[in-house]
Amino acid sequence: MRRLWLLIAGSFAATFLAGSAMFWLLVEPSRLAGSTTRAVVRAQALYVLFIWLLFAAVAWAMTRAAARPLQRLRDELDRLDPGNALHRLGKQPQAAELDPLVDGINDLISRVHLALGQLDRFAAQVAHELRLPLTLARLRLEQASSQLPETVAEELAGELERLGRFVDQTLLLSRAEQGSLPLKRRPVDLHELVAQIAEGIALLAETEDRGLALDSEPAWIDFDAEYSKQIVYNLLANALRHGSGQIRVRLRCNRGAVRLLVVNQLRSVPRRRGALGTGQRIVAALAALHRGMSVRYRSGARAYVARLVAVASAAPPVPALRS
Repeated sequence: MRRLWLLIAGSFAATFLAGSAMFWLLVEPSRLAGSTTRAVVRAQALYVLFIWLLFAAVAWAMTRAAARPLQRLRDELDRLDPGNALHRLGKQPQAAELDPLVDGINDLISRVHLALGQLDRFAAQVAHELRLPLTLARLRLEQASSQLPETVAEELAGELERLGRFVDQTLLLSRAEQGSLPLKRRPVDLHELVAQIAEGIALLAETEDRGLALDSEPAWIDFDAEYSKQIVYNLLANALRHGSGQIRVRLRCNRGAVRLLVVNQLRSVPRRRGALGTGQRIVAALAALHRGMSVRYRSGARAYVARLVAVASAAPPVPALRS
């Protein structure tokens, strides 16, 4: 900080000396020797104005230069990946005075990731411990279903099924974010996959007096089929669950890239930036496993857009028919 103040003082002193020399070189003070008082005052006023303008220009330039490292730091903060535990802010070579701030932010990020990691591990452990009791509860419900009213048995089965899906999603999310999911890579027909899932989502949308418009063309990616299905399902289910009006789905493949676009109207105020729900966290974690897939979300005045971009792969060859 001391170096910064010395730089500021030196810059203004140099400006004052250089500006004064330049002004009086142009004015030639010797001509003012025999001038009237009014002329001398006018020359001095012009000198003050000239120096003030120079100081203003130097102050503006130094302010811009001083704000540049802060702007770079802000841009780097915006680019931080919440799911990447290794991502940290870099030091600013031209602004050593910001190093304590950068170190403090990096330390805070480390502590936040450590706390979130402990919570995720705890949630995964709880979900793992719940699998056996849920399985036993399903079996006992099936055995006792004949002794219970039909509506009660259906409600209990539905609640157990919902808890089972939540447990499975929690375990899937934990393993995906830790990178411990086994992958079975093969060409996946995303066109057929999107059509199958969209058909089911369209039926659910009809019960809410909504529609689904699908515009799709052949597209193939090289990824795990089950996880590809999970990604597409979560994108469309999120639009159904949190949106309103018609859901528009478009799938395109060009220039070596597959682009899936899901657009829906907003039902309520969207989440604050960076806050991901469970479904979006699963999508982000599974997309990271692909190493050639990215998912971005954008909310406008009236619409919410989910965009998936993945590296395209060639369709598998059709086996020849034996005569």
